[in-house]
Amino acid sequence: EIYTLSLHDALPICVPSKIHWDRIDADGFERLLGRLLEQSGAYFRITRLMNVNAADAGRDLEAYRRVGDGLISERHERVIVQAKHWPARGVSASDISDLVYTKLPLWEGEPIRGLILATTGSFTQEAVRWVDDHNLAAKRPDIALWSSNELEALLRKWPAVVAEFGLID
Repeated sequence: EIYTLSLHDALPICVPSKIHWDRIDADGFERLLGRLLEQSGAYFRITRLMNVNAADAGRDLEAYRRVGDGLISERHERVIVQAKHWPARGVSASDISDLVYTKLPLWEGEPIRGLILATTGSFTQEAVRWVDDHNLAAKRPDIALWSSNELEALLRKWPAVVAEFGLID
């Protein structure tokens, strides 16, 4: 299935239903996540925290998310993004619990309200269950899982980003 979208009278950009994750490395994946946060309009002060594969204590990106009531009130929540460029390996529950219980206490600064775990692969069933249980218990931070499927759906909204990172033919 091919989606055709055009931006500002430019030539149409076709976004295939399957993104070529093998065309991006870990550094590119972190930069891509930063661009997605930027494109959403809901995040600001987006910062890459360390070099790729550095001892980053589980933090690849930090951003602030705008949360509003649609009327007058708006607050800003600190969000950490952990990128896993693992197209051939699923992220496990132990990968996530290690991040939350071992590395989370190392993060300094304002409280972290959101944690986004993004992977070019998938999450194991146990990982999804672990996160669901964590979030249902109202524990902090709230955790969002972005697998390759979710990322591909997001990328269809912004075909220019797909082209920018060379993820299409």
